[in-house]
Amino acid sequence: STLTHLLAADGRGFKTAAAKPSPIVPAAILFDMANGGNKDWGDTSPYTDLTRAAYKARGDEVRQGNAGAGYGAMAGRLKGGQGSASAQIGDGIMVAALVAANPLGAVVDANGCFFAQPLALHHDGALEFGLTAKAGEAAQIGAIHPLADSKMAAAIQNTSIGVVAVEADLSVDEAQRVAIMAQDGLARAIRPIHTPFDGDALFVLATGHRPLADNLDMRPVALTILGALAADCVSRAVAAAVWQAETLGDMIAYRDRFK
Repeated sequence: STLTHLLAADGRGFKTAAAKPSPIVPAAILFDMANGGNKDWGDTSPYTDLTRAAYKARGDEVRQGNAGAGYGAMAGRLKGGQGSASAQIGDGIMVAALVAANPLGAVVDANGCFFAQPLALHHDGALEFGLTAKAGEAAQIGAIHPLADSKMAAAIQNTSIGVVAVEADLSVDEAQRVAIMAQDGLARAIRPIHTPFDGDALFVLATGHRPLADNLDMRPVALTILGALAADCVSRAVAAAVWQAETLGDMIAYRDRFK
């Protein structure tokens, strides 16, 4: 792929006996081909040039909403997007999630209250995404049909993908456990989730910069905490993606529909 060649040219990848490293690039995509816009590019897809531009523009700033893979996304009947969130308990290991939210299911109830709202962090007296509905006004999730405000009319055109990055020195099995737990973050933020019309996928990256625990006996406990934080971050990232999104064509943004 184009990204593999770009990484190899920069000396990034798995070290082998070959002169250049071999980048290992897992991949997942969102289906956004039926969302309008100009798709008449003939025999030459624009994605090669877009990949090169994205790689060249990489940096510390993470754009949210109508950015990156989330540009053409929809979340239920609202404009979807790209969102990120991070967490750290004390001076513990940092966990961060980046999600491109394009699910079949809805991310808010009938009053515009995010399903992930209980996990929202407070900053200067305000929530990081949206406002809490007044007491007694929030819809009872259990009384709502599971497909309410979903986009069943556009079934088979959905998925939510993301990556969770941690500082810990995780083994492959431990990274898989974090990925399993992080998937529950999608379940808290999207209703319904993991449908036959979605292709949800999360990848876990471990930098290895810090030990997961001081001793072997404490690793399972530390892994449990890490996985729980990862799930929280994924939920918040989904909500952030929709909260930060802007109306694009017929795809109406949350803040234009509920504010």
